[in-house]
Amino acid sequence: MNQWHEKIEQLKASCHLVNSDSIQAAISEYITTYGDIEKTFTTDLFAAADSYIGLVLHESDNKPNAKQLGLAQYCIGALRKANRQLWSVPSGQGKSRIIAFATAIAINLEMFSKVHIAFENEHLRARDHADFESLWILLNCEDKIEYHTGYNFTANEGELIIVDESDTAMFSSP
Repeated sequence: MNQWHEKIEQLKASCHLVNSDSIQAAISEYITTYGDIEKTFTTDLFAAADSYIGLVLHESDNKPNAKQLGLAQYCIGALRKANRQLWSVPSGQGKSRIIAFATAIAINLEMFSKVHIAFENEHLRARDHADFESLWILLNCEDKIEYHTGYNFTANEGELIIVDESDTAMFSSP
């Protein structure tokens, strides 16, 4: 545990989420860089003709760029291979959008019955909740998303936990 900082530094990706030519190009780049994912996630889930999540994306107020969507899809696609993941997204690179659309994918594909999103403080929790409330309404899944301030909650089997600013929790209480 006392080597977390060193391990994170060794394994971290230096990725800046400047837009990509397409979501598919971003997914392919992540697969090449970080490894294979479940086949379902190797092609752009937002582009399919019958993709409700794609329709919702285009109606969303807070649209991610292709690189951010590719990372959201890659993370969810890699969950069965690595059910504990740590992604370092630099400040200002759309972390909230990545979290929201990873959540949308996980719920839309019914991989999880609920998603818990934990924040280190009330300001961040309230901001993200307000920013993506309309997305959850469009996807008809408001009851499947729970926002938390802090980590004092229990998730049940079949539920996903996404932690915003996880480094704060890890370093303050390893």
